[in-house]
Amino acid sequence: MEKMQKSITDEETGDRYFLIIDDDFIRGEFFCPICEFIMNQMSDPDFYQEFGCCSSCGMKFAQSRRDEWKNGWRPSKKQIDEHKMFIESQPLGLFLGDEHN
Repeated sequence: MEKMQKSITDEETGDRYFLIIDDDFIRGEFFCPICEFIMNQMSDPDFYQEFGCCSSCGMKFAQSRRDEWKNGWRPSKKQIDEHKMFIESQPLGLFLGDEHN
């Protein structure tokens, strides 16, 4: 992983800022292309890089069918809709830490 650090000084205030430039940075999507929910879990970038979807869809659909997934298999609309209903039925505590409940 190649990272480079640069500093920039604001001429008006004299404040100094440091920028870290990561040549290996891969910009991901904001929404999962499978379930269309926002990707907000810590593991989502890893799953997106490997499978092109959020961690929830990756665990539900892609990991168990790794070879088929790599060859283009995707869940049916019915399977996706059932998975979305399952996600929506979960209590918020599942997604938020205890300090938010």
